[in-house]
Amino acid sequence: MEQQRTYILVIDKHARTLQLLRQTLVEQQCQASPDRLPQSITLLTAQRLSTGLELLAQQAIHLVFLSLTLADVPGLAALANIQAVYPGLPLVVLTTRRRKALGLQAICRGALDYLVKGNIHCEDILRTVRMALQKQQMQTEMQQIMLERQASEARFHNIIEKNADGILIVDSQGFVRFINPAAENLLSIKAAEFVGELFGFPVVAGERTELDVVLRNGGINVAEMRVVQTEWDGQMAYLASMRDITDRKRIEEDLQRLRHQNELILQSVGEGIYGIDASGKTTFVNPMAVMMLGYTARELIGQPTHLFIHHTLPDGSAYPWHTSPIYRTLRTGEPQAVDDEVFWRKDGSRFPAEYISTPMLERGDIAGVVVTFRDITARKRSEMRRTMQFAVTNVLAHAETLTEAVPRLLKSLCAEVGWHLGEVWLVQPDTHVLVWHGLWHAPDLDIREFEQASRMLAFTQGEGLIGYVWSACQSTWMQDIRSNSTFTRSVAAQALMLQTACAFPILNGNDVIGVIALFSRDQRDRDDELLSVLTGIGSQIGQFMERKRAEEARWRYALRLEVLRKIDRSILAARSTNDIASAAVDHLRQLIQCQQVSVALFDENSHEAIVLVTDIYGETRLMPGERIPFNIAEETVTWTDSDESAEEPVAFSASSPLHEYVQADGMRSSVCVPMASRGSLIGALILSANTENAFSREHVEIAREVANQLAIAVQQAHLFEQVREGRERLQVLSYRLMEAQEAERHHIARELHDEIGQALTAVKISMQALQRVAGEPALEPYIGESISIVDHALQQVRNLSLDLRPSLLDDLGLAAALRWYIDRQTRWAGFTTEFRADLGETRLPSDLETACFRVAQEALTNVIRHAQARRVQVEVWQEQDQLHLVIRDDGIGFDVRLAQKKASHGGSMGLLGMQERVVFAGGNITIDSVPDGGTEVHVNFFLKE
Repeated sequence: MEQQRTYILVIDKHARTLQLLRQTLVEQQCQASPDRLPQSITLLTAQRLSTGLELLAQQAIHLVFLSLTLADVPGLAALANIQAVYPGLPLVVLTTRRRKALGLQAICRGALDYLVKGNIHCEDILRTVRMALQKQQMQTEMQQIMLERQASEARFHNIIEKNADGILIVDSQGFVRFINPAAENLLSIKAAEFVGELFGFPVVAGERTELDVVLRNGGINVAEMRVVQTEWDGQMAYLASMRDITDRKRIEEDLQRLRHQNELILQSVGEGIYGIDASGKTTFVNPMAVMMLGYTARELIGQPTHLFIHHTLPDGSAYPWHTSPIYRTLRTGEPQAVDDEVFWRKDGSRFPAEYISTPMLERGDIAGVVVTFRDITARKRSEMRRTMQFAVTNVLAHAETLTEAVPRLLKSLCAEVGWHLGEVWLVQPDTHVLVWHGLWHAPDLDIREFEQASRMLAFTQGEGLIGYVWSACQSTWMQDIRSNSTFTRSVAAQALMLQTACAFPILNGNDVIGVIALFSRDQRDRDDELLSVLTGIGSQIGQFMERKRAEEARWRYALRLEVLRKIDRSILAARSTNDIASAAVDHLRQLIQCQQVSVALFDENSHEAIVLVTDIYGETRLMPGERIPFNIAEETVTWTDSDESAEEPVAFSASSPLHEYVQADGMRSSVCVPMASRGSLIGALILSANTENAFSREHVEIAREVANQLAIAVQQAHLFEQVREGRERLQVLSYRLMEAQEAERHHIARELHDEIGQALTAVKISMQALQRVAGEPALEPYIGESISIVDHALQQVRNLSLDLRPSLLDDLGLAAALRWYIDRQTRWAGFTTEFRADLGETRLPSDLETACFRVAQEALTNVIRHAQARRVQVEVWQEQDQLHLVIRDDGIGFDVRLAQKKASHGGSMGLLGMQERVVFAGGNITIDSVPDGGTEVHVNFFLKE
């Protein structure tokens, strides 16, 4: 059999309404639930009332969702227009939260229900559709029954008009003596056939009997027979009046079936329904109402309903019957819709209810009232949760820190639930106790005593109201804190007239990281709904706190890395241990706030701690340079020999002079972090503060990192100082060695030139004189050879003297010496040279001329030995306060980096010698060369005034 199709018309300009309806109905159709809608549903839409009326004219519509905010016909006028044309059509109006009153007025004017846009739930849509379809089905069946009844009544009136009752006369023997036409029709028999025949039915005077009359066509009629004793033809007889009640029986069966269907509807509907009579007593109640109220139907029927379930207002005050909207309906006949009251269960608990009271009319008079109600606990809780979550989210979204968020957060929570004071307690990870972190209070409360008492407390798990929430990890309610011994601040609370408290955990996952407590001056019954909402908000606050803590931790860690990086850079830039320590202390201040920071180095030989640097807000005895008696073996209690650092800070003995110095400065807490290098304690970083417990584990870790850096830097500074001093000594010795070498060369050259050269010259002169006066031909060859030998020796002495130190360099200066040397080398090597000099008339310092000459000498020697050059250029010039020397060739070149590496390993002493001479003379040397690309040596010296 083809399934009946249901048409639902949505008249609304917002597509979101249609989307929600379609999604809800499609999802419900897909479910296998026994209560899903059996019909195939078609949604029709219209954005204007005029369009909707056209669709109503074209298609039989079973249910209409009508918006009260249409553009063409707004408000209740749209409802009136549809009702005027299609009376009885099920209408559900769509209104807004601000125009919620229009929805109630629409119900009073005949609308089936109303829904609030933005707060429409799937359950509301399905309930409304079911109720509309059931109502329409009932109306259809009632109309059908009424039509049949009207037809039956028409037939009945026709029988009356024609002597509707069949009359039979039966004698005492049971034989029929008379039958009228009505009876003929009733019994489906002719009088001539029936008169004189046995009647066949028992006849008892004064009784009413129902007879099943079998007709000739096989049908059966039901007749009601009444019998009276009479006389017929002078004999006793019985007059049987027979009435055809076949139609009445059928109507009674239909009514019974309809009554049964109504009972099924009342039993299956998802809302509570009960009826009262004119006196306010319960006449019927459906199973859903019984289930929601906790009573049985027997306990309610016949009793004044108001006194059982509607006797008290939400604020706890009495609710007189004559002031209720239900009573108003009973008296005026006007439907009433209410959504801000409560119904009371048998066990004394209550629930927020939304109800509609509708009058029951009988012949135009008010016979009673039907009340349809629903439990809106979930909706109220959802609204409360959304409202509170919005307020909390708004506060948390605009708060940068937890300290900033606490008062605003507590104010929002207290304002939403109407409480007078709220406070926050947070778990301290180091001490594992809950400590007070702030409060908010109503303006008329003087909370100084309560706040002071709170600041002095710290709760462990299970201790007091706050500690219980921590240990139980759940919200709790304390109805009267004044008489509860577990509430430790009862005296301060009584001064503020606080009575009721509730507390809920701040959760990060499954861990409690804090507790929020709210207080009220009114004594309030336990509200599990509120506790459930607050528990969810506690998780939301916990996520915010954890996120802020993570952000703060990341920020602190980034700052820590940045400061440590600055310390590294400052340490690298520092030139002394004092500069290193000062730079580290300055940057450490950005991470750790304390009154005093000192760096001390230990001298094991003198058993003293020498204060290197002290940074303090105020005065101190630990001034730089202060020497304090300190024996490492005796004064330190905790120390771990390690190649890196100690596991824990050094602890001083009570009699330690260093401890006495810190204590004398008024410090109440201090930490000393060792500076260790290669298993030896070389010093300590000391932090002091004038408050107790001023340093956390994180502070100690930061101080340890800085101390490790300081230890390495100080040790490296010492090593660098030793290396620097050694290099300075080496440079001085090398410079003195070169000076001595140059002086010795100068001395030997002078000796060769002045002594040996003159002696050889004298021998030559003597030999020449001997040659002239000898006159012996036999001696001539020997004397001539001797003179040649002396000439050769004299030339070698002269060359050796020039190689050791040319006299031109001392007599005529650098330019003349270079020109002479270049010409001499050119003649020997065979390449082409160019020489340019621009030194002015002023002579250069002797050591500078010597350095330039030796560099040029070594460079030209390398050209001759290795370059295979054809052209060499030498330039020397003076430019402002600098002297430049350039030797350039077009030879085969070489790898400068590889040559310098070999020179550093003793492979090329000439290259290393050039560099040392330039450095000792305060100059710079640059060598540019590429294979097959020639070489250029550029030397510049700074001239001193």
